[in-house]
Amino acid sequence: SRMYRTEDHEDSNTVKVVGAPNGRALYFSRAPIPSRVRTGTVPMYQQTGVIGFSAAFLQKFSRLEPTPLEVIESVDMMRVIEHGLEIQLVMTDTETVGVDTPADLARAEDILRSDPYTARYMESE
Repeated sequence: SRMYRTEDHEDSNTVKVVGAPNGRALYFSRAPIPSRVRTGTVPMYQQTGVIGFSAAFLQKFSRLEPTPLEVIESVDMMRVIEHGLEIQLVMTDTETVGVDTPADLARAEDILRSDPYTARYMESE
């Protein structure tokens, strides 16, 4: 999903992803990718953690050896890429919030409190 805040792009708890024009994942990192050094503004996307795999792929993945970039980046999907397999991305402009820290939880709670759909769900109880 798209990130709109540079704080999220800089946050090492957020896994960033860069994709090719055909939607194939090129790289995952906890570092801010792509770099904003040259242009200041870049498309910023995060891995949301919603990933679909077949049972056969999961069995194959479990037999793959961990890879150097997987260890360096601390992102298991790099194992897939380093072994020459493809990951198809579904990009969205809808911002999502990963909840990995107490600050993330507070941010998510604020978003839910201000969301009109949340209020409607709470009223229906």
